[in-house]
Amino acid sequence: MAHTSKYLDYTVSCFIVKKNKVLLIYNDRYYLWLPPGGHIDPDENIEGSIFREIEEETGITKNEIGLIDPRKSIPEENIFSDLKGHNIVTPTFSDIHEAGKNHFHIGFRYFLTTASTVKKSRDKHVVRHKWFTKEELDDPRYNLKKHVKFYAKYALKIASHP
Repeated sequence: MAHTSKYLDYTVSCFIVKKNKVLLIYNDRYYLWLPPGGHIDPDENIEGSIFREIEEETGITKNEIGLIDPRKSIPEENIFSDLKGHNIVTPTFSDIHEAGKNHFHIGFRYFLTTASTVKKSRDKHVVRHKWFTKEELDDPRYNLKKHVKFYAKYALKIASHP
């Protein structure tokens, strides 16, 4: 989705781990390897945006994904049993970063697991998918942004020690 505000947008990034590898997508609009993710649409809740973006960019559905909750942000008891609602996993990290001239994104970073394989992307800018090993994250030929490497390595760490 395009920017929804002139100066500031909210986004989600989803670092998905499978068998000690983390999934990144190559976006030909930005010429970068990035995690699946994107803008939170107007009137969309954050949980909906996570699963929508993953499915649009990888074909992996909500039923094929497990959220990693390293901070244990979901209470064990159903605290919404007396009204309609449920807890959602809070982002493990959040940040603000420049996304263009005088335009910023507040990014919510989530970590997930899957046993599924990537299907076709419905996003025309996602031209490749790759499951990266920890060692490949440091390979200069991929030219990964520092924050992408940090979060991807963190994903691999917490997926192996939940």
